[in-house]
Amino acid sequence: MKTLCCLLSYEITRGMKSRGPLGLLKKNNSSDELVLKQIGAFSSSFDHHDTCVVTGFGSDKMLRRLPETTISVVNPDYNTTNQVYALKLLVNQLGHQIKNYSGIFILNSDVIIKNLSNINLDRSCIITKHKHGRTADDYLLGATLDKDKKVHTIFYNVGHVLWCNAVYLCRKDWLTIASNIDHYYDNMFLFELLNKAIDSLRIDIYNHTIKHNTDCIIIKGPKDKYKII
Repeated sequence: MKTLCCLLSYEITRGMKSRGPLGLLKKNNSSDELVLKQIGAFSSSFDHHDTCVVTGFGSDKMLRRLPETTISVVNPDYNTTNQVYALKLLVNQLGHQIKNYSGIFILNSDVIIKNLSNINLDRSCIITKHKHGRTADDYLLGATLDKDKKVHTIFYNVGHVLWCNAVYLCRKDWLTIASNIDHYYDNMFLFELLNKAIDSLRIDIYNHTIKHNTDCIIIKGPKDKYKII
């Protein structure tokens, strides 16, 4: 069975309103767009996978740049909804096909994860990197873990690891969350959904720390385009 790699790329990013979606940002005129780098990076982590991109702002421009094999989901309400609503659209569009996947990897539009070596596909996990003191980005999402690296909470400025806005959900947990997705608010963030899943659905989510911090690249806007490699 394949893994479904889902990129959430529907929102208006600061500094990009006049340019279009963040996924269309390029390092230079001769390089590929961010979204193509993200899609290409999926192959380094998952041997067998399908790619899905949830678009919204500037969807017409984004759809023209996506490979033909990409599953595309359009969020017309991108300005008033959040990540959970994007997942609701995905669940509704996939229908019964949702059961065809061994798991789902969800990635936010501002992140490139270049390598997920040794990830355990039989259990759900958030992808993190080591936290080195306080940085200019004080309000970063962290995680508190128990001795078995099981996640207790994902929240701002907690724990010793930083969440990379990426999560892998194994088939059992993804189907459980998908069957309960309508119980959650449209404007919820992904980390809020995961916290709810841990508390109310009793889903075990573990931590997977990437081997090198450089394997996670954060692209916040045009000023970071030099990082797109």
